[in-house]
Amino acid sequence: MKFYFSKNSLFVFFSICPALISAQGNSNSPYSRFGIGNLQFQGTVSQSGMGRSGVAAWSTDRINILNSAAMAFDTITTIEAGINAEVSKVKSVSLSQSANNAGLSYFSLGFPVYKHSAGMSIGAAPYSLMDFNASEISYPDCDCGSTRNTFTGEGGINRFYMALGYAPFGKKAASFYTSENYSRWLSENDSAAIENDVKKFRFIEGFSIGINASWLFGTLDYSRKVDFIDSTNFLSSVKTTSSTIGDIYLSAGMQYHFTTRNGITAGIGISVFPESAVKSTFNSLWVNRTFGGALRDTVEEVTDLKGSTVIPLGYAGGILVGKQGQWRFTADYSTQQWSRFQSDFFNGNLKDNYSINAGLEIIPKPKSLNYFGKVSYRTGFYYHSSALQLNQTVIKDYGISFGFGLPVIKKDRVQRSMIQLGIEAGRSGTTKNNLVQQDYIRFHLGIVLNEFWFFKRHYE
Repeated sequence: MKFYFSKNSLFVFFSICPALISAQGNSNSPYSRFGIGNLQFQGTVSQSGMGRSGVAAWSTDRINILNSAAMAFDTITTIEAGINAEVSKVKSVSLSQSANNAGLSYFSLGFPVYKHSAGMSIGAAPYSLMDFNASEISYPDCDCGSTRNTFTGEGGINRFYMALGYAPFGKKAASFYTSENYSRWLSENDSAAIENDVKKFRFIEGFSIGINASWLFGTLDYSRKVDFIDSTNFLSSVKTTSSTIGDIYLSAGMQYHFTTRNGITAGIGISVFPESAVKSTFNSLWVNRTFGGALRDTVEEVTDLKGSTVIPLGYAGGILVGKQGQWRFTADYSTQQWSRFQSDFFNGNLKDNYSINAGLEIIPKPKSLNYFGKVSYRTGFYYHSSALQLNQTVIKDYGISFGFGLPVIKKDRVQRSMIQLGIEAGRSGTTKNNLVQQDYIRFHLGIVLNEFWFFKRHYE
């Protein structure tokens, strides 16, 4: 099995990304009605295959959106993009329906600012999504008969970000190996002197910090319609609301890793999301219509009402253990204080959430001539206790994941670029206590392109 790419195929791939942004959906999830919609995983396809973990992960030729500090060690220009497709079944105790959707997961560009010390990433991804359509029959205490209540919601909040990572001690190793002392000790075969100097930076060069500045923007549309089924003498009531967000959102990260003499790498990572009040605008229209759909009168209209939405404090911590280029294990814990969520326009009454994520990646024979020995094989699991508690029941999302990193072949030569594949099989919600359960299989497809841009070429 071989994978080839060409400039034409890349042009086609990236030209369809803007169209995919407007085609996102969320499998008709009724739980997206609350707060600012269903929060989306902010990582890459490879991290999806590892149980959505990777706060402590870093690489010289991969982008880690989960932690801005990881960009400090980027030594090559990297373009990453991902799309996803989902097949799901939403059901209650008595009803069920199937839903399918596809959309853009993310698009990112990472590049070194100062080799071994600083790197930067810019990109875009969905931050939250709202997509549901539900109805119920009720019997009010009046002579009007039964009514049908229809609830619909759509839209989402997107995120455009710029992340900068900096390793204050990252240049110490590079400067030592190019120093006169190292050359002299090497010629004298003075390994003790070399080892003494290496000890000075071995356990500090892997420390990095980062900052991420995002622009959150997007609109969530919600409507409720009440129809009188048994009589044509009553007017239908339709209320639509539109809430728009547009503001800066900041976060920060830290990583520390080191490699032992036998080649084992260990590390930790932390990402912090400070509480932030983002600007919001609200529009609303409430009208009455006749049985035939004609407008009868306007009950209420609100235009361009200004307000704010407080996104609460959150943080994520992770660990990494592995051997560079052969295997790695990552595990994360994250939480956010959604009980402190406040908004002039969005539904509140949320609780603090938390997630546990873990994953394993293995490359069997990275230096083998056999193609499948170079493939990255991934698996993981995730457990998310959401910010929703309905009918005394916490809404949970959990599942398992698998993934593959397929090296790209160009003219029978393995490149550092890769095709990324991922699969998640999970469950969200429950049918207990008159709630709704969603069983889903989510497919991820990504591409990683590595180029030696921003470097002066000595030979053509």
